[in-house]
Amino acid sequence: MPSFQILPRTGMTGKKILTLIFAVGICLLAGYVGSYYTTPAIPTWYAGLQKPDITPPSWVFAPVWTALYILMGISLFLILQSDLKLQEVQFGLILFIFQLMVNIGWSFFFFGLHSTFFGFLAIVLLWAVLLCTIIQVWRFSIPAAVLLIPYAIIAQRRGGMGGQALSPPSSYQHLEFHNNGNGINRAEKSFPNPKTNIFFLFKGDDDMRSSHANSAYSRGKFQEFF
Repeated sequence: MPSFQILPRTGMTGKKILTLIFAVGICLLAGYVGSYYTTPAIPTWYAGLQKPDITPPSWVFAPVWTALYILMGISLFLILQSDLKLQEVQFGLILFIFQLMVNIGWSFFFFGLHSTFFGFLAIVLLWAVLLCTIIQVWRFSIPAAVLLIPYAIIAQRRGGMGGQALSPPSSYQHLEFHNNGNGINRAEKSFPNPKTNIFFLFKGDDDMRSSHANSAYSRGKFQEFF
């Protein structure tokens, strides 16, 4: 029978506290690795994507995912506190580690490579593996499985977002160049969606700037060319 008890009856010994810190730290480390690809892309490439109206503002990413990774860490702690000699516990741990790796992979594909297609495939795989993880962990630790449910809900929302944000806007109204008086020019692409305006900084003649602007936008990046 799976256990409903989160903390052991004997209390939290020093070893258990260290295990908890280790488990939470592993999950936060995974989040930190993912943020290496996510953080620079949110105000740039991600801002230019066509997203569903229900997409939350970008500033919620950090606090929400930090909380989710902490919950994941507590879930991992409960898994580690289970009888690791049992095959069902070992399988649950393997699934947990695998979904953590797929999570990092999603950040790499979607935010790092700017690939909405492979990002969508990664999030579908993540949600499938996460669902299997919850089902498997439920067999020996219900609290550990329950702690993963908020994560699964957000992952499902990620999949919906990735399915709709398959490409950045492909048309624009105009491309303007502005000289700030110091030889540095700003190119602005204004899109039909007033929330989407992308800026570039350049040095060089107008033809070179135009080429750089279109090339940079095709890669979905804000860039400086000096």
